[in-house]
Amino acid sequence: VAVATDDEKLVVVSLLDTSVLHTLDGHRGSVNSVSYSPDSTYLASTGCNGTVRVWDMRGDEPSCVSVLHKAGYVCEPGSSMDQSKARWSPDGRFIAVPGSGHTIKLVERGTWQIATELGGMHSKMVSHVAWSSNSKYLASVGLDGHVVVWDVTARASILTHAVSGSLCQVDWNPRGNMLAFTDGAGAMYIWDDVIPLDQGHAPPYERHPVARGTAAGSADDGTTSTLLGGLFDDNADEDTGPGAEIDDDDGGDDDIDDGEALDDFVVDDDHGGYAEHHVPRWTASDAQAHAFQPGSTPWIDGRRYLALNMVGSVAAVAQDSYNTIEIEFHDKSLHRDMHFSDSFRFSLAALADAGCLFATTTRELANDRSLRS
Repeated sequence: VAVATDDEKLVVVSLLDTSVLHTLDGHRGSVNSVSYSPDSTYLASTGCNGTVRVWDMRGDEPSCVSVLHKAGYVCEPGSSMDQSKARWSPDGRFIAVPGSGHTIKLVERGTWQIATELGGMHSKMVSHVAWSSNSKYLASVGLDGHVVVWDVTARASILTHAVSGSLCQVDWNPRGNMLAFTDGAGAMYIWDDVIPLDQGHAPPYERHPVARGTAAGSADDGTTSTLLGGLFDDNADEDTGPGAEIDDDDGGDDDIDDGEALDDFVVDDDHGGYAEHHVPRWTASDAQAHAFQPGSTPWIDGRRYLALNMVGSVAAVAQDSYNTIEIEFHDKSLHRDMHFSDSFRFSLAALADAGCLFATTTRELANDRSLRS
């Protein structure tokens, strides 16, 4: 896994034993995002100075194959809302980089040049982009509160929607025609039936028709597995191999209608939520959640504990414009201590062996510097 750091480096860490495999130098400033190509051959990284670097991860020592200066936004370290993040397309052809002029630059693999720019729809910074699973569409959200869906082949926007407030992240449903995006106030929106398929647009996901014999599989040389080849073949002989004689003791139920008989198999007669319900086209979830543990300790000398249990402790250290989260574990042989910049100013945390969960109170309380005594 590749890790972006604040000290101008990329660190590639093994998930087997958390050892550092490579340290990549080259950025002049904090690194704010990393993104592997789908085949893991290349790694794209963006820095706070707007530079995008592409690394060839093959071989014993990774090497930088391209540097694009001022391709991304110039931002300050620690401010997550102002950091641009490069994203590879699922087919591996392009890297989408939000950049200056509130545009999205598409960097082509191989040439490592900007093939095109998608722009003219956002009036403020593009905060996040996401590719559809088939790479045909790109969704972008910005601090102007706009969601824009781009047709990558046509190099044009086909849909847009606006909400109140700045938007910070967006993602596609990998198997459906649906988008999810969030705003800075903590609300999440679901956009269903995004692509108007009735107008001739292709779906944002791959259609995989089930062909006869697909489950049998075929090798690269064109041969078909004899073990499963006849299993789904209506014309296959009953005796397909040694010991293949099977008696059908059921007597056959060929006259069972397996279509209409199952249409109303599940009936939600007790309102238990079994049947599918209609979901509104636009939904938002902004209800404040109840605290899942007692409150954190008060601020003392710019420091407070968010969690303390038998696993370890989570502490917040106040900085000028953000907090630093410090996670320490009691058993150093199981986990390594870590720290990161927190621009959300978390006020709650839950620590367990599997991970750490963070939450915050209202933004007014989180930003109240008078509470940091």
